[in-house]
Amino acid sequence: MLSVVEASMEEKKDKNFPCPMCLMVLIIVIVAAAAVGAIFLWQKYNKQGGIACTQEAKLCPDGSYVGRTGPDCEFAPCPE
Repeated sequence: MLSVVEASMEEKKDKNFPCPMCLMVLIIVIVAAAAVGAIFLWQKYNKQGGIACTQEAKLCPDGSYVGRTGPDCEFAPCPE
């Protein structure tokens, strides 16, 4: 006859993983961490730089148009 300790050890040997819920939580945490890391790296290396200016246009005396440029989004000078 098996002792209580031996029976307990036999039960543990029958299980593939002692805590299936722990394994599932661990996998979810790893996938979430990888997703957050990928988003962080994508934002870091996918910067186009600068700022976006509105698409307004200014009519110059010669009939041409100029748009906004530069860090302050001011109208470009009219051609002379």
